[in-house]
Amino acid sequence: MVKKMQIKFPFKSLCLLSILFVYGCNQPSSNASAQNTNKDHNPSPQAVQEEKVEMPKVWPEDDTTKTGTAVLGFKLGDSTYESVTRTLAGWDDLGTNSYSQGKMIATNGNGYGIDDLKKVTYIFNSDDALQAVLIQIDNRDKMGNEGFKKFKGYIEKRGYKRVSHQEPFVGDQYAEYVTPTGDHIEINAPHMSFDLNIDYQTAAFMKTFNTRQQQQKIEKRNIEAAQF
Repeated sequence: MVKKMQIKFPFKSLCLLSILFVYGCNQPSSNASAQNTNKDHNPSPQAVQEEKVEMPKVWPEDDTTKTGTAVLGFKLGDSTYESVTRTLAGWDDLGTNSYSQGKMIATNGNGYGIDDLKKVTYIFNSDDALQAVLIQIDNRDKMGNEGFKKFKGYIEKRGYKRVSHQEPFVGDQYAEYVTPTGDHIEINAPHMSFDLNIDYQTAAFMKTFNTRQQQQKIEKRNIEAAQF
């Protein structure tokens, strides 16, 4: 007969093996540990996006690359409805301009620091870009022509090219200038009027205005001719 061999372990050894087995089962795997580490140190795409700092907005008036003609702190063709209205204390909505097909607003002369300023009208195009600034000044010194001379002098200090001019001692006074960017400036003091007008307009607005004016004259003549 073959006798079965029995291996006997001391009681202390059995206890030690049991403890080591239980301890090993309770330890996390190395892969799980690595995953937890990556999870703690790699933020989600949403967290990365939230950490991005938004750069401050550069308004057209502060952008040195924008070369539109400066007027009242704004720039023709570059300033927008948003950039203009954000600095105004208040304004009146005049609806849509028939020439530019854009917004049109007006303010009184308060807050500009210009003597005798009565009204300023801002005209934008359909893209909200500033196309014209119409300035109306109280000009009661008609005979001395001081108002016309003063504001004409301010404009001429800019070095703009003068393309038209009339300044009689008595009569309508007028001057027109073209800026390096092609914008137009007109200063007009009609004889016996209490108003002096200074209009800043982009070349695009001037072209549209003149074309529409010519069309309206033709339409008026056609209406008149039809009556005879």
